[in-house]
Amino acid sequence: MSVWGGAEAAGSLKVLANGCSGVAWQNPPLFRFARHGLGLNRAALVALTRTWHHRRLRRGNPELGFTMVVNGHREGPYLAAAVRSAIEAAQAVLHQGIPVELLLVLDRPDATTRSVARRVLGECRFPHRCLRLRVGDLGLARNAAVRQARLPWIAFLDGDDLWAANWLDTVLQAIKGHVAPRHCIFHPRYSFYFQQQEAVLHSPDQAELACPEALLVADNVWTALSCAHRDLLRAHPYQPNRLREGLGFEDWSWNRRVVHAGNHHMALAGTCHFIRRQSGSLCRRTEQADALATP
Repeated sequence: MSVWGGAEAAGSLKVLANGCSGVAWQNPPLFRFARHGLGLNRAALVALTRTWHHRRLRRGNPELGFTMVVNGHREGPYLAAAVRSAIEAAQAVLHQGIPVELLLVLDRPDATTRSVARRVLGECRFPHRCLRLRVGDLGLARNAAVRQARLPWIAFLDGDDLWAANWLDTVLQAIKGHVAPRHCIFHPRYSFYFQQQEAVLHSPDQAELACPEALLVADNVWTALSCAHRDLLRAHPYQPNRLREGLGFEDWSWNRRVVHAGNHHMALAGTCHFIRRQSGSLCRRTEQADALATP
């Protein structure tokens, strides 16, 4: 390997990282340039582009950048599909020079889920981390992820669900086009439920509702698979589920509280998520317990 440094190294590495969002080895012309022009092998190129990408996380536009939070527990092989859908959704944003990191949160995972997590994280070619927890609650796990997030916009995905490939890019355009995006919670227009229940949820934009707070007393019209600014999420943390006391639906409770605080739920046209319904899911257990939304 050639010894190189200083301005030449920084300039060449910046071209590589910015030209292909930190994954230069997936771009054949840049890969050939790095291998033959700079004398780098694959391992060195991967290490250096990741180092540059981490610098961009710290020095980039402080108003833009996404931490993708994937919450895992006992999803097993379903977790791989969820993480891969997040990685795919990140590509369009990365190619625009917007930093992205993947934060995989494992709360009391089983052995199969831990093994799947190790394998699928190896496929991620941009900054990624795994946060291990033992809180035993989805809302508290989300709060922990918010505290650990390094980038301002946080997008949640449950470990057995899927994003459409255009999700992050659509959110990015909405952020750029809104006068006060930090007070917005971005949702998909449609959520497709599959496996043990097939249904379609059409989520309204809050501007379409005459009295959103009144509607949220009777029905939860937005899922937790949303994107919001880190400051908003820190100001309004999720409440824990207390199913033994008959209280749950942490996302429903959160939706009501942020509306009451003057924030706005936006449903983005042309977007959808895919939500897997299983017999042992938290939502099913909450429904079976006949629980009420946490105050």
